[in-house]
Amino acid sequence: MIKSDVQSARERALKRLTMEYDKAKSADRDWARGHGNIEGWAALAFKAAIDVLENDWPSRETSLDYLARASARVRELRGNCPDADNGKWYDSTINEAVSILSAMRSASAETPVPAPFATRSPAANDTDPPHQTSSQNDVRSAAPAVTSGSMLRRTSPPPTELDTLSRLLNERGVPTARVIEAITKSGACNVQVAASALTRRVDLLFIYKDDALALITPGTLPRNQPPGAQLLIRTEGDKLSAAVIDSTQVTPRAAADSLVPAPLQETWGRRLESMAALAQGAIGSTTRYLSEHRAEIEIRFPERDVKTDERLIREIAELAGVLGITARDLAVWQRVHARAGRGTVSITTQCTPSGLQPYLGFTYTRNEWDLAIDLARLASDVDAARLGAASFGMLDGNAPRAIELVVGSGPPDVVAWVDVAILWIT
Repeated sequence: MIKSDVQSARERALKRLTMEYDKAKSADRDWARGHGNIEGWAALAFKAAIDVLENDWPSRETSLDYLARASARVRELRGNCPDADNGKWYDSTINEAVSILSAMRSASAETPVPAPFATRSPAANDTDPPHQTSSQNDVRSAAPAVTSGSMLRRTSPPPTELDTLSRLLNERGVPTARVIEAITKSGACNVQVAASALTRRVDLLFIYKDDALALITPGTLPRNQPPGAQLLIRTEGDKLSAAVIDSTQVTPRAAADSLVPAPLQETWGRRLESMAALAQGAIGSTTRYLSEHRAEIEIRFPERDVKTDERLIREIAELAGVLGITARDLAVWQRVHARAGRGTVSITTQCTPSGLQPYLGFTYTRNEWDLAIDLARLASDVDAARLGAASFGMLDGNAPRAIELVVGSGPPDVVAWVDVAILWIT
């Protein structure tokens, strides 16, 4: 008998969860005497997820529907840890299991490219909102599909999308109502959301509007923004900051000249030109922070052959030394880069009035949750990575558009960028 797609999906999910269970169990030296440490509770959580799949067979549904249902049932296990003191470790592993199932669902899904702003009414059993796609490879330089709210008739936002975003913001201590109101003021239909695995950072990127900026940083005087500018809201708990991102194609020297005073233009511009020349790099975007004197420039590099990638790695190592990034942080990036591969990558540097900062951001155009979790493990210890997986589990259902590593400005951080549809378009 030939196995159906849904049966194969179930077996693959069980195999992956069992692999994680065995890994956690073998890491717990006290397993024979009970759940003695964090890995023991992680193993217990993975076993609970396995039990869900083993006792829940598919019934006249597609593999996507089955994985979505299994993911929802596993998520319901949160809060069921038999020991309240270890509940956070158990729950974070449940979320990691949800992320694994979500990644499998994303990998199984076909990805149609809808016409921009296509009319769509949700069917009775249709809970996934329409997603816009972009031909651009880069996260920040590719503007999300947005338009003015005055051109559209607003309807109730799909609860899965808005609830997901609100839940994430609430858990991070963000003033959620204020942020959601800013998005509404902008008229944005889609928002790019960046969720950190290892810190409280959440970024939101959408079309720039003066009214939206006024809600985030009251008293900040808006400037004449370039056409197509995007507003970046960076949140770290209840602390909010704002920046404007411009994706206009300019030379590296012109990008530096537009952001910093003359004494710094030569230093930054020369360094950007050197980087870009190595691997056909081009300016992807510039970022001007409005609530502080800080700017960022992003260079996007296309897919590279082995020798070109090796040259880029050497250039980054030299740049890290100039910026004062530690050898330890550089080693974290080298591990992550080896895992992420030689596909499209964007590299961001940062400058303030005091000069170039010890900051490097690496954004890989990859859409696998498994990879995001793996990179969090490479960038931190196991305990922190397990807690970080909870954030990715909350974004279940939205495949990441890119994964970012930040080093130099504190402990290394891994961030997943996800498209979130805010409004139905009718």
